[in-house]
Amino acid sequence: RSLYCYGNEERAIAQWVEGSVMSDSDILSQGEDIVDRGDVEELRRFVTVNSHTASPLLKRASFFNPTGYGPNRGDVAKVLLELGADVDYQGDEYGRLDTPLHTAASFNTVEVATILVEAGANVELRGGEFDRGTPLAYACFFGFPKVADLLISSGATVYNLATASGAGRLDLVRDYLDKRSGLSVDRDQTGGTKSASERPASDVQDAIQRAFQIAVLGGRLEVVRYLLAFDVDVNARTGVEYSGAEWLGLSKWKHEFGEIHGLLLKHAVLREYDDIASELRGRGATWDGST
Repeated sequence: RSLYCYGNEERAIAQWVEGSVMSDSDILSQGEDIVDRGDVEELRRFVTVNSHTASPLLKRASFFNPTGYGPNRGDVAKVLLELGADVDYQGDEYGRLDTPLHTAASFNTVEVATILVEAGANVELRGGEFDRGTPLAYACFFGFPKVADLLISSGATVYNLATASGAGRLDLVRDYLDKRSGLSVDRDQTGGTKSASERPASDVQDAIQRAFQIAVLGGRLEVVRYLLAFDVDVNARTGVEYSGAEWLGLSKWKHEFGEIHGLLLKHAVLREYDDIASELRGRGATWDGST
């Protein structure tokens, strides 16, 4: 533990007089405040004194808070990497054993994701949430195609039908459903070997429905059109409570922030996927415009 943090000398003296030291969580909290303000020079001085905070703060730099992403996220990530942050850090300070790349994929921080990949982040590591998926699985799950495309171009592996759908890989989706071979219908990302012909029909249909919903969230028009032939529910609701857009206001949507709970048509409209919205309406999807 550190006796003081940069910029808090008066507090440090008071603690020394009291015979106490700042807790690790207090120190990290101060670092988080610097990251959220985007003060790169102060961050450099702070981490120089508190080197143990570099890796968890890199994860902090990979997501946004309720007031927005925060300024200079890319510069913040670069400084932390320069100061020794582990690009594949999986500590649980934020309650999730995800890497910074998982976090960037979950929150659509494309700039930071790019920096992490260029710094050598492992695109195949399993995270601690969402079926222990890879960063690509997270990007697909939350409907962030820019991050998904970045990860695919960086060598990320497609593991199952849902991830193939979210990645826009119609060739793999066709191969799985037409030939009844190839990708696993299992919800986990472990690359299972069971084909569609080996699973109960209800399991296969559930996997198709999940893949369809992920394709809508990711704006994958050709995959959506293909899966519409498989008796999918166009009025289904996505089942994850994640409401970044509600915090920030729909005026800031523009596909920068995600809100993946609600009717599929709602997502298509708010994310400005006009062709997908048209396809859904043509199959009977409805949305009254409420949030």
